[in-house]
Amino acid sequence: NWDELENRITLAFTDPSYEKRLKREILDRKQGEDEPILVYLSKMDNLFNLLSRPLSETDKLEIIEGNILPEYQMALSLQGYQNLRQFEKLLIKLERSRALSNSSARHVRGSVELCLQYSHKSKQHPKSDEKDFKSSKPVFVLTSEPDKEEARPTNPKDSPVEKVSKSKLNVYCYGCKKPGVTKPKCPVCSPNSENRLMGRKEPGVRSE
Repeated sequence: NWDELENRITLAFTDPSYEKRLKREILDRKQGEDEPILVYLSKMDNLFNLLSRPLSETDKLEIIEGNILPEYQMALSLQGYQNLRQFEKLLIKLERSRALSNSSARHVRGSVELCLQYSHKSKQHPKSDEKDFKSSKPVFVLTSEPDKEEARPTNPKDSPVEKVSKSKLNVYCYGCKKPGVTKPKCPVCSPNSENRLMGRKEPGVRSE
């Protein structure tokens, strides 16, 4: 009888404590954090097959349920299954959902980190073309056409546009050098001025 011969050989060359150590290994074999569920189930199936007395499917389910990842245990508590085949299908679905969730979390975290890095760099290196218009002083350049009284700044970003009369900048009294008026209208040098009529002289004013 072949089965009897196999049993005798096993008893003759097998460590008496082998069965106990194998059962202990089966009970202690946990699924790794990054271990695919199909790989784990295949390894557990191999260990079950090494037992001299096969376990029932209920016993196998009970052992595997306690050794898979804790997050799978929580999800399976809301599911119903009757055998190892159904159990395996549910675990595969959970594994795919977990992979998608982790991928989305990494993408969101990466986007936030990039935004924070850009914001930090922007604060350290502000744009060089941004200027404080309130503190800048206008610089005027008169146009060559006498009819136009509008002056333009050397740089539109450096200063606001202001209107300046070219004729007013060049007009002054030839007598006392008072700007903005001609001699006939000068309150100091005009023949009709109060100073002329009263015969008084203002300090620093040259008489005509």
